[in-house]
Amino acid sequence: MRRVIYREGVEDLGIFIHTGAMQWDETLPITWQFGHNITDVIGYAHSIRREDNGEVTARIDLDDNDRGRWAAKVLQHYDAACSIWANHIVEKRKTVGRGKKQHVRRDIHRGRIRQVAVVLTDAVPWK
Repeated sequence: MRRVIYREGVEDLGIFIHTGAMQWDETLPITWQFGHNITDVIGYAHSIRREDNGEVTARIDLDDNDRGRWAAKVLQHYDAACSIWANHIVEKRKTVGRGKKQHVRRDIHRGRIRQVAVVLTDAVPWK
């Protein structure tokens, strides 16, 4: 299945990722809720690409075991989405908006995606 893993050029929770800012390896591990142990890996993301509308998508291959099949069911039938974890972030903080809508936004100019996670959509505001 092909899924959106993040969007460029859209502010989410005070974070703005510039177009072309993120880099990634050919294959990335997929975990449930950003677990960082090898036993948390439930599959892999491949063929990551930038779409014309700013979405970055990946082919999601989940493991053929109980955890992988469960994660596939959650993605297909429940309120879940894919999200990213990155490091080597280069960012600048910027004050945007006016009055009560004024806030500090983190503008991401560069980073390296290391992991994709299946998360509840409450953690992904654009879902």
